[in-house]
Amino acid sequence: MGRKHSKRKTKPKSKHKQTTNPTSIPTTQPELTSENIIRLKLTTRKGTRIESVPSKKLEKLSKNKKLYWKLEGDWLILNGLN
Repeated sequence: MGRKHSKRKTKPKSKHKQTTNPTSIPTTQPELTSENIIRLKLTTRKGTRIESVPSKKLEKLSKNKKLYWKLEGDWLILNGLN
């Protein structure tokens, strides 16, 4: 005996698409210098890990208001903007 195949319910397509206004992005970006960037080397051996963290620099950078991470190759980069 085989399984009965039931028809899948399809979601009704919405006719109205919501339009969003893009938020304005400031044209002047603050400079990223070695003082407000921390680069962490990612190593992969039984999982990915970070070998060391510059704690003094991380404490100083954590006081900045705008922080964001990005991944570039094998480097995890923390940027801090005032």
